[in-house]
Amino acid sequence: MKKVMLTIGVIATLMSCERETIMIERGFNYPGNIEKPISPPQMFNKIMIERGTPCEIVILKIKEKTGKEIIFLDPYYFDGTWVENPNPKYMAFPHCINSTKSKWNWEYFDEYCELGEDLFCEKYFNGEKTLGMKLDEWN
Repeated sequence: MKKVMLTIGVIATLMSCERETIMIERGFNYPGNIEKPISPPQMFNKIMIERGTPCEIVILKIKEKTGKEIIFLDPYYFDGTWVENPNPKYMAFPHCINSTKSKWNWEYFDEYCELGEDLFCEKYFNGEKTLGMKLDEWN
């Protein structure tokens, strides 16, 4: 009987535990000149989110906060860890190079130049262009 009561107590305790939410900062920027969205100046900022929040949700929160339509998300968090599978729909690459990071740096840019846009996108983004690539077509 004691074992049954102990088991019930352990289960009740585990069920009442809440998952700890880990909040982290993620950087973003938006164009200072909407006529030339990939040109300077870029307005940089950050938002506090839960680690692992999908890019689409992050974008919605930023749009609510800023009212901006064109938003580029950093592919890493402020603690230096990388966002798993960053969505190319919100990346400024190749117009924003993370020169001090191990990803999306000059090596990636050189590879982009060597492979060409189509092959590069096939390799990293399942053929989808980044927002930076799409906006470049407008200019």
